[in-house]
Amino acid sequence: MTKASTKIQWFTEIFAPFPYQIELINGECFWFYDEKGQDGLGFYGHAGAGWKTGGVDVGLSPSNKVEIPLGVNLTWLSHTERKYYHIKYHLPRQAIAEAFEERFDFEMDKQRNTRFYKNINFAFAPGGFVALRVGGVKTKEIANFQAEQVDIPWEFFARTNNFNPNGLTEEKYNSGFINDMPEPYKQQALNGEFPTDRWKSYSMQKYPWHVASKMDIYGYRQICVNGDSFFITKNDFKNLDLKQLQAVPAWYKWFYKEDGKRFQATLCFSKNKPGGREDPNGELEIFEMFQKYFSNNKLPTALVIDKVEGEFIAYLTNGTKKVNLNLYYLNNREVGNDEYLWY
Repeated sequence: MTKASTKIQWFTEIFAPFPYQIELINGECFWFYDEKGQDGLGFYGHAGAGWKTGGVDVGLSPSNKVEIPLGVNLTWLSHTERKYYHIKYHLPRQAIAEAFEERFDFEMDKQRNTRFYKNINFAFAPGGFVALRVGGVKTKEIANFQAEQVDIPWEFFARTNNFNPNGLTEEKYNSGFINDMPEPYKQQALNGEFPTDRWKSYSMQKYPWHVASKMDIYGYRQICVNGDSFFITKNDFKNLDLKQLQAVPAWYKWFYKEDGKRFQATLCFSKNKPGGREDPNGELEIFEMFQKYFSNNKLPTALVIDKVEGEFIAYLTNGTKKVNLNLYYLNNREVGNDEYLWY
């Protein structure tokens, strides 16, 4: 097998769960190509629109293929926590290279030899947890790490981010972000209460489950609470690993046939709608249901999605234990024979 090339061209987006906004520190965030960080590329940005969606382009993209950086240096201000965090992290270069080599080829979609991945993204959670993802047509978390809290003088932060520290105090600057938060999150932030382990748990807790259905499905897109997103076509069904550990699902785009017609349904186990603002509590119910189900069950389990008397239903079962799941948003429509809305 040919080793994947470590020369790539990429884009970068940053994410943070709403409404816990973060701001990278200009000049203190960069890709590094040597251990001393003397050879690098800097970037900057704000984030806080969502953990899975709502990413912000940091405006850095090599104009052609270059070597994958040795690592990344990140320093940021968590406005709602009123804390600074820092991490210097060596990138899993081979994993990134292999991901960027992946291609898909859908003749029916006229997408030939197209890359699955074109982004190297970061997601920042309260408490300093950071997820590293490759993104594009699919999204895959390939690493995560824990930053350390650091002390940074306000004057340094202000001047590196191009404003006068004497004209705006640190307290007033952060309070502006906190005051814009909706209740009850505003009050929680004022009290210093933050869900610091939630998004880490979304990444770390995975379970042996797979999708099953009696419907005539020809594909589906799965979006998980940790941000993983991918599509499976009918040709892939026979190759699925039923014991594979997966993050908890949040949304599905469900493609099926019924009465000779083709349909697309959007199914949400999350209380958040795809494309809408992500409430930080939106995935808690489905995550805790999976957590409880697998606390005393280690067997491979089916997430069954079916249609009964015209209504979609969903449940978990391992053959002996069954738990019904709530679906919070359904959008079902007929699609044309030439529509393949995988992405």
